[in-house]
Amino acid sequence: MSGRLPPNRASWISPIAIVLVTAITAALAILFSANYCCSTPGERLGVWGGVLGGLLGALGAALAVVLTLRGQRRDEAETIRDAARREV
Repeated sequence: MSGRLPPNRASWISPIAIVLVTAITAALAILFSANYCCSTPGERLGVWGGVLGGLLGALGAALAVVLTLRGQRRDEAETIRDAARREV
């Protein structure tokens, strides 16, 4: 068993994930807008600081993953290239 889902089940994962993320985002947007109109300017600034900080943190984590994977691919390609040179 390779651990992969059969093709007919794997094709449902992305649409389900998109629907779930959209539903959660919509619910949070409704709660956010309801609380935003009745808050003080300091609370609003704190909310925006949290949102921007969260976005920057998520982007930083995604960049770290991309850079790590790129480095691993480069190292693996170099290892394979060196192994091929030793064989020939």
